[in-house]
Amino acid sequence: MPKFHVRGAKNHSTGYLVCLISILAGLFSGPMAWSQAGASSIEEVLVTAQRRSESVQDVPIAITVQTAEDLRKNNIIDIRDIGNVVPGLLYAGQSSIGVPAIRGIQSWLGSGGTEQPTAMYVDGVYQPNMWVNLMDLADIEQIDVLKGPQGTLFGRNSMGGAIVITTAKPEYETRGKVSVKYGVYTGSDQDAGDKSIAAFATGPLIEDVLAYSLSIYTRDMDGYLTNDRDGSRSGKHEKYTARAKLLWEPSNNTSILLSLVKSEADDFETLATQTLNDNSINAYYDDGRWSSEPWHVSSNLTGGTNPHFHESESFSLKISHYFDGFGTLTSSTSFSEYEDEFTIDLDTGTSPTCNAPFPCIDFWQGYPSEDIQQEFLFTSDQFGKVSFIAGVYYYENDAGYIGNVAPVLNLNSGGHSDGKESKIGFISGSTTYIESQAIFASIDYQISDQLTLSLGGRYNDEEIYAEGLAYLGLKGVCSPNIDCSPVKHTSFDPRLALNYEYSDALSFYISYTEGSKGAVMSTFTLTPNDFAGPEDLSSIEVGMKATGDNYRMSAAIFSYDYEDFQDQVWNGTYAILSNVKEAEMQGIELDLLYNFSENLQIRAVASYLDSEYGDHLTAVPNGVMSQQPMPLAVVNVKGDQMRIAPELSYGLTLTHTSFLPTGELEVSASMSYSDDVWFEYLQRVKQDAWTVVNASVSYAPSNSDIRLSLFGRNLGNKKYFTSALLDPTNDSPVYSPPRQVGIALDYAF
Repeated sequence: MPKFHVRGAKNHSTGYLVCLISILAGLFSGPMAWSQAGASSIEEVLVTAQRRSESVQDVPIAITVQTAEDLRKNNIIDIRDIGNVVPGLLYAGQSSIGVPAIRGIQSWLGSGGTEQPTAMYVDGVYQPNMWVNLMDLADIEQIDVLKGPQGTLFGRNSMGGAIVITTAKPEYETRGKVSVKYGVYTGSDQDAGDKSIAAFATGPLIEDVLAYSLSIYTRDMDGYLTNDRDGSRSGKHEKYTARAKLLWEPSNNTSILLSLVKSEADDFETLATQTLNDNSINAYYDDGRWSSEPWHVSSNLTGGTNPHFHESESFSLKISHYFDGFGTLTSSTSFSEYEDEFTIDLDTGTSPTCNAPFPCIDFWQGYPSEDIQQEFLFTSDQFGKVSFIAGVYYYENDAGYIGNVAPVLNLNSGGHSDGKESKIGFISGSTTYIESQAIFASIDYQISDQLTLSLGGRYNDEEIYAEGLAYLGLKGVCSPNIDCSPVKHTSFDPRLALNYEYSDALSFYISYTEGSKGAVMSTFTLTPNDFAGPEDLSSIEVGMKATGDNYRMSAAIFSYDYEDFQDQVWNGTYAILSNVKEAEMQGIELDLLYNFSENLQIRAVASYLDSEYGDHLTAVPNGVMSQQPMPLAVVNVKGDQMRIAPELSYGLTLTHTSFLPTGELEVSASMSYSDDVWFEYLQRVKQDAWTVVNASVSYAPSNSDIRLSLFGRNLGNKKYFTSALLDPTNDSPVYSPPRQVGIALDYAF
């Protein structure tokens, strides 16, 4: 069993955890005694965590499932919101958009070619681009969050786990849904409207042979930020997504599914930052410091504060054929293309002329990328006591980067510059290439009626290189200070698990898993050997799952040993992507769904994480530190709490449904809590503990296809930041949205 220790844990946090464990232990001391007369039953949940459809009860993996109904009750409209209802998951970090950290595992995402260590899948297709974290949940059927290394079956970059998103499928029954929402952000100085429309339709084109589905989502949000330069509104969102699917089933054994997705965000402002210190580039200007007040910014850019453009297109083709008495062979092919552009106001001056002769300094960045994926997967039938899965996988990704800082002199009238259009300034550009192949297999053997052994492994062969770093527009030439030779990496990720089914309602499992992640090149900082070498993780996990007529519960205890953790480190002047030698993590997670009656349901989740860096010396950035001055040139981070790894986090959702003569009235309230979070490993930038409260009231008239809802998000108007863009001279947080209240109308047909 993993050994647990608590370093400097807060008394209240430990007390909360002990209290929660005690309560749940008491409740489950006799699981079958939970069944109550009059309590509504809980439906079985199917997942594909082991690449075949199975009951979540039978899978020896820690999984949290959010169904479409769960998302509606919690008013979750953004993929990042699921961190409030999934134990051990937090959307935060050093990216302006926030990226998932599962059990404290997250890498720095600084530029093209850097991929998050939590694998994101949409309809079975891996999503390498980090902008998928801005995905709106318009046509989602289910989200499965798999925790712990998932490399054996899900492949590359699943060190922390995998988030598997399933969207609505084509059906042979004509049906659809339209949802209209309007909300107002009332917690900032700018009352901002937020309008969205989602529509979904499916039905047959040829009965029992050909079916379609189509979903469209559009959102238009006024900015809730105040630009201190002129008092104007900033931070608007304008985006849409269209998804089309075509299902052809020429026979009972064969199915072909074609999917097309188009997404675009215009003037989508992802950066809403304020400096945390006075030792910044902005100190050159008396009126040029970013505001310290949340939801206030300062920018002399036209078109908003840090305007951003995102466009993506993807295509996927899945062909499945069932061989009678043997199994199913599936071919999955996909192609995706992304284009991301945004401008950062580096000087942030409030003066129209940037206090000449100092320049207006704006930084335009572009991240074009495309990827190709091909997988062949065979899923066997049950042969006596044995079943197995085997497959091969190919992945190719080209991730570009171009940056333009302009102008170097204050040549533009009015003090405004557009880095994209400027002909004067510092220009850099590069492309990172990744090519990966893998072969994998997993076998399940029933040792007895109650005990099942799972054994699997994945062999990975990967190559990554970068080229084309350029100065003053000289492209296609590898910079002399960069080693552009390919970095090759091979690994084998094994998995061993035992699942003991004590009864239909109670099971236990233990697993040992190893995960790996290949080298990562950063194309941003322009330094020699600017890449992080491969990282490795070994995990031991012990868990239990219990189900009954009116409850579902899971608990897991885990211990991680992390080697060569890829992270942002300091070289004494600026940040680079490198490796922290080692880290350790231990924790416990709980997930409980319980129906007290036909009218009342409770969902409680909790996670406790003890994490620390191992022995690692690192340089300290020059200049005054944001919160913790360190005059030393070199420090050892050994024993420090890892970043994006709160010790305690928990959430509670209560849903009460009243069945009235005229219809159904549903009231739902939820709260989520997170302990302190550090945003980089020198522990300079921290967000103190915070609690967020959401609520909704909905009414569905009898004999009607309409549901009307009132909702409130962040009702306490909690001011906390979820991301921090770090620099030795300018640490800038990105705050969460303020309080929002609104109304929604759903119509199903």
